[in-house]
Amino acid sequence: MERKRLDINIYSLAEIIKNSEEHILDLETGRLFKIDENILDAIESDYYDDLSVNELEVVEILKEVYNGSKRFVQVPKISEGDIINIIMEIRENLDDMDELKEKLLEIASSEKVYRKIRYLIDKNEEFEKIWNYYLWLYTVKKAKAWLLSLGFEINQP
Repeated sequence: MERKRLDINIYSLAEIIKNSEEHILDLETGRLFKIDENILDAIESDYYDDLSVNELEVVEILKEVYNGSKRFVQVPKISEGDIINIIMEIRENLDDMDELKEKLLEIASSEKVYRKIRYLIDKNEEFEKIWNYYLWLYTVKKAKAWLLSLGFEINQP
């Protein structure tokens, strides 16, 4: 299968995924469009006068998506399953931190994983650095895998 080229910065895409922002990718141009609350509110109220030109463009794109266009796809976000995968990857790579390893296993196997990992990050500066490092690696890998699944080649390391 021949892969398509798409001019998109994988690291910008990874940042969007990491931040769980609502974006749509144009499969023909590689442009990313942010879907913010202003746009969603305008669509819901059917009142567009307060939107910028760029926001109006996103409204038109969302209408195309609603009408079945395959040209645009929603950019994935970090899911709870992703968070658990990151936790387990960190656990596998921790040396001499048995207490933290045990805490991570407890969090991964509990409910409200996101809230509990967020609490640990907020309370432990050293763990925050570890978390951010693994989160970044994971989101770059997720961005690459997603683009490959859509049939695109990856030109960045």
